[in-house]
Amino acid sequence: MQPKSVTTSPSPLVLGHKDGGPESAEPPYHVRTVDFICVFATFDRDAVRRSLPAELEPAYEEPGFLALYTAPTGWGIAPYSAFFLALPVVGFNSPDGSHGYFMVEGYYTGRAGPIMHDLYNRRLQPGEVRHWNDGRHWHGEVGDPASPMIHMRATPVLPRPATPLTAGVHHYLGERHGGGLNIYSVAYSTEFYPVEDVQLDILPSASPLMRSLQPETVVFSSLCMQMPLTFGPPRPIGTPPAEVVLESARMSLLDLLSRLGRPAALISESGRVIFINGEGETLLAGAIHSGQFEAWRTSDRGQVRRTIETAARSGPSVLPEPIALEGHEQGRPVILQAIPVSSVLAGEPAALVMFSDPARPMDGDPTAALELLGLTRAEARIAARVGAGQTTKEAARDIGITDNTLRSTLQVVYDKLDIQKQSELARIVVRLEGFGSTSVAG
Repeated sequence: MQPKSVTTSPSPLVLGHKDGGPESAEPPYHVRTVDFICVFATFDRDAVRRSLPAELEPAYEEPGFLALYTAPTGWGIAPYSAFFLALPVVGFNSPDGSHGYFMVEGYYTGRAGPIMHDLYNRRLQPGEVRHWNDGRHWHGEVGDPASPMIHMRATPVLPRPATPLTAGVHHYLGERHGGGLNIYSVAYSTEFYPVEDVQLDILPSASPLMRSLQPETVVFSSLCMQMPLTFGPPRPIGTPPAEVVLESARMSLLDLLSRLGRPAALISESGRVIFINGEGETLLAGAIHSGQFEAWRTSDRGQVRRTIETAARSGPSVLPEPIALEGHEQGRPVILQAIPVSSVLAGEPAALVMFSDPARPMDGDPTAALELLGLTRAEARIAARVGAGQTTKEAARDIGITDNTLRSTLQVVYDKLDIQKQSELARIVVRLEGFGSTSVAG
C-alpha cells in the first residue's frame, strides 16, 4: 500500500519524553480521562456573539457545551482536572463533519494549566477544579472552595448500557498570545452514558463572560466513564487545510494505538519512541532510554533494529517475523511484532511495534491493528473474520450485510493490502491475532 500524496511536508511527532517517562516537552499530548461530564446547551445569541473573536462566525443552529473531567494518567500534561466552555463556529469543520469549537473559557489544574494557557489558548488558564462522586451523583466545582465560580452535578442512568464506542476528531480554536487564532485537533474515543438530571450553577464569583453564558436550554448531557484524548500541536489559523487534515489523521492514529488493548509503541526507523500506550509503558519499563527503545539484552538489539527497519520500509503485506526478547524484569521472554505504518501519518519512516508477554492474557482482536494498515473500520471487521477462517457467507451473516457487499469490500481489502487471496490475508490476521485474543470482535 502506497501512502496517499499530501501537499505538505510532514513534521515529526516529537514526545520529548525522558527515559520513557510520561512527561513530554511538546505536543502531541495523550491523556486518559475519567468521569467526563458533558452538557450540550443553547445560550443567549447576543452573549454568544460577544464571547467570540470578531473574525469568527457563530454556528447558532448548533449547541455549545460545557465539560468537566479528570485526567489521572497520560503523556505530557497529566495528571490534571479541567473545566471548559466551548461554542461552535462556522468554517472550521472537523473530519467527522462536526463544527469547530472556540474555547471561550477554561480552567486546568497541575502542569496542564500553564501549557494550555501559553501554548493553546490564552483564555484557558490555571485554576482550581474539583471532581468527585458520591456513588449516585457526579459533582464538580471550579474556583476557590470557599467561593466557587461554577458547580455541576450529574446523575447518570446506571447500569443502563452506554452507546457503542464512538471515536472522532474535533477541531478547537483559541486565541494566540500576541494576536491571531490557533487551531488544533483533539482525537477521542468513548462510550456515552445517558444522564437523567443535570444541575449547573454559574455563581456570582464567576467572570462576567461566564455569567452571560448561563445555559438557556440543556439539549442533552452525558457521562463518559473513560475517554482517551490526544491533543495535536496548535497551528495558526491560515495553515493550509491539507496540513490540518493530516494532523487530524495523526491524532486519530495515536488514539487508535491508545485503545489497542495490548502493549504497543510507534517507533521510528532509528528506534526513537514516537508514542507509547499505557500497556506499553508498563511492560517496557527499563527498556527505553533517552527516548530510544532498546532491548533488555545487548545481544538482542541488532535484531530489534533490523526488524523495525524492515517494517518501516515495507508495505502492509510484508510483516517481519515476530522475535522473542530476553531479559524482561520478570524473567520471561517478550514477543515483539513490527507492523508497517504510513510514514505520512507518522511524520517519518516508522513501525507499529506490538509486544506480548506470554504469561499475561491479552485483551483485543486484530481489527484495530488492521485499521493501522490502512483499512476502514468496516473493512477491518471483514478482514478479521475472513482472515480467521470464516467463509464469506458466514462473515456476511454475522456482520449483517449481503454476500455481494462483503465480496466487493473484501476485494478493496486485498487491493489496499497488496494481496490476492484469502490465504495471504490469513497470514496477516494470524500474526496480528496472536497478539490479542483468539476471538474476532463484532
